[in-house]
This record gives sequence, C-alpha cells and structure tokens, in this order.
Amino acid sequence: MGYTHYWKQTRWIETTEWRRILSEIRLIMQLATEELGIAIGDGKGVEGSAPIFEDDCILFNGIERDGYDVA
Repeated sequence: MGYTHYWKQTRWIETTEWRRILSEIRLIMQLATEELGIAIGDGKGVEGSAPIFEDDCILFNGIERDGYDVA
C-alpha cells in the first residue's frame, strides 16, 4: 500500500477562484513534468494518460509503479 492523500472541499469555491486554482495546478504539473521529469497521469496512473481537471475535481497520479493505491 502506498501513501495517499485525499482532500474534501469544505466550503463553496466560486467559479473565478476555481479557475485560478486550476490554472495554478496546471503550472505546477507542467513544472513537475518538464523541469523535474515526473510522469503524471490520470487518477489511475495509466501510461499515456493525463491529469484530469474538471468543474468539480482534480485527479492525478504517478504513472504505473510510481502511482499509488491503484486497484
């Protein structure tokens, strides 16, 4: 079993704030992949996948054996 972190939203986030959060997490992901060489995929860590950024969630995981808690 790997180390996993889950967060739940405890307050309402307005659309403009959520868009800013998405923009900032995309920048972090870009730096992680391009500058640090960290392979990041969808929530299951499938090879060739990409993180998921939606109106109600952000899902990402390391790729394959670098991912965690993948069933």
